[in-house]
Amino acid sequence: MDRMIADEASAGGADGTLAAVFRQSRWPVAEVDDRLVLRRANSAFAALAAGTPPRVAGCRLSDLALPEAVVTMARDVVRTGLSGEVVTGRGDVAGTDGGSGGETFLLEPIVGTDGTTSGVLLLGDGAPQHGRSASPRRPGETDYRLIAENQAALIVKVDAENRFLYVNPAYCALFGRSAGELTGETFMPLVHEADRAATAAAMDRLREPPHTAYLEQRALTVRGWRWLAWQDTAVLDDQGRITAIIGVGHDITERRTAQMRQRRTLENLKAFFELSQDLLLVLDERGRIREINAAVTGRLGWTRPQLIGRSVIRLLSRHHRYQQRHRIRAILDGRSQSEPFTLGDRAGRPVPVETRVVRGTWDDAPALFTSSRDLSELSLLREKFERVFLDNATLMAITEPETGRFIDVNMAFLRALGLERAQVIGRNTVDLGFFQTQEARRQVLADVEARSPGEPTEMGFRLTDGRTLVCQWTSTRFTSGGAEYMLTMLTDITRQHELMAELERKANHDALTGALSRQKGAEELEREILRCRRHTGPLSLILADVDDFKRVNDRHGHIAGDRVLQALATRLRDRIRQTDRLVRWGGEEFLVILPSTDLDGALRLAEALRGTVGDALFDGVGRVTMSMGVARWRVGDSLETWINRADEALYRAKRTGRNRVIPD
Repeated sequence: MDRMIADEASAGGADGTLAAVFRQSRWPVAEVDDRLVLRRANSAFAALAAGTPPRVAGCRLSDLALPEAVVTMARDVVRTGLSGEVVTGRGDVAGTDGGSGGETFLLEPIVGTDGTTSGVLLLGDGAPQHGRSASPRRPGETDYRLIAENQAALIVKVDAENRFLYVNPAYCALFGRSAGELTGETFMPLVHEADRAATAAAMDRLREPPHTAYLEQRALTVRGWRWLAWQDTAVLDDQGRITAIIGVGHDITERRTAQMRQRRTLENLKAFFELSQDLLLVLDERGRIREINAAVTGRLGWTRPQLIGRSVIRLLSRHHRYQQRHRIRAILDGRSQSEPFTLGDRAGRPVPVETRVVRGTWDDAPALFTSSRDLSELSLLREKFERVFLDNATLMAITEPETGRFIDVNMAFLRALGLERAQVIGRNTVDLGFFQTQEARRQVLADVEARSPGEPTEMGFRLTDGRTLVCQWTSTRFTSGGAEYMLTMLTDITRQHELMAELERKANHDALTGALSRQKGAEELEREILRCRRHTGPLSLILADVDDFKRVNDRHGHIAGDRVLQALATRLRDRIRQTDRLVRWGGEEFLVILPSTDLDGALRLAEALRGTVGDALFDGVGRVTMSMGVARWRVGDSLETWINRADEALYRAKRTGRNRVIPD
């Protein structure tokens, strides 16, 4: 903040001006130092304090009979370096009659050559009651002008329409115009367009008590756009209407620039603090934790409430606390700035770190800033295995065996998962969908490690984005930096798996209808027979044949016949259970396998299937019917004898008129 009044020790001519004001002014004038001790005062000011100039000199401002608001404002001026103004009621001032109106005190900072506020100048606009004339002049214009003309601050007076009535030399110099050129003009054209609304709002606030306003705005000066801070005070007539506005301004461009730079720096520091992979802590002088970053909670598993306000000893490994206390003491005493420690995570696992410490302040109190580098991760000797790890075509990951937390992964791993590195490191295999639970992960890990070294395990993983990843998995444990890790190599065979599945599907299914092929159907029948022999449950089948299908081909063509077979298969498949299987047994012949179904249930289903087909109209062909033979598997039946009984029942249905169901 630019200074208002030069310190008298270096002010030169200003000192003579101030002395003249003290000698000649009929209005209260006083000067206090930065401790608010009165250096000097004129008779009018001393009378307000119920004393004389010699008696009040050397007194603290708070000990005089002055309104508390004046003392409070004086403290604020010393603290902030900004001018202020106080309007008091007459009854607030000793020696007055308590009538209408009020005493106005203008308080201006006295700034020394070192830039600090060394005192405050107080100037009142009234005189003691016994010395007032019937028509006192107001507001002490001559005295204000004597001060204003010798100020480095910007002092202006405008009317209620914001037209200049007075500008001091400092204002004229900053804007490169004379007082004559400015008088009668409005100030708003000089204000930056973006700040005009806020300026107008500040002017409006002057209409309401206490009729003062503080504003920061940009204005176009001879030095370009500059930030100015204004303390404005309204001058009121006896009816409370604004007759003029007195503004005291300071060029705060450097302060605003420094504040913006400081704010950006603090934002960058905060981002660095949170994003750092190192464990960062702020400690008070007694070693209690004041602040931590995300790496502390993420790596060690503690929560903020469990650490803030607690001793840093809590972070030390339980097994190493006693041995490490002397290192803590060396840091707190300032005898060391870097020490190795073994921290302990929430589960008690050791975490070796190298800790560096610097001293500073936090919330205006002495503090220690500590940065701990996790040696268990950094000791992996990244440079030596970069070519064989990061750039390997095989999916590779380094994890913690106990938690599955990812320490490092290579580029092939990231490409396969479609993730960025930051989305993987620090998370565990359950988070990324490799396993449903930690227990499932531990079970699979035990199975993998039980195999012969290098023997792969084929596994499928359902990833968080819904994709399925099929891999051949091999794992091996190794130790680095005193901690144990697991190197896992995954060969992505998802595409091969998909191709094999497609080949298997084609081999096991009829290409035209999608039903199981005869070979696959026979395998399924043999499997069901074995199950029945073990568990003695019922098992049946339906053998169905399209009636007069040759006539359909002869009359409508083979393409139409193929469409009929496709539609038939769809209708049959939609009607049977999920546990049942539909098989294309021959050209126009279908077989339905019915596990856990006795003969009566099979007959009812066969009748339903016959009706489903017979009631349909097939495109370009019309109605088509089917004859069906139903047979229940009997103990001692081979697959051949069972199928033959169903086949005989089918042909009885054909011979007895077609479009019917016959049991064996």
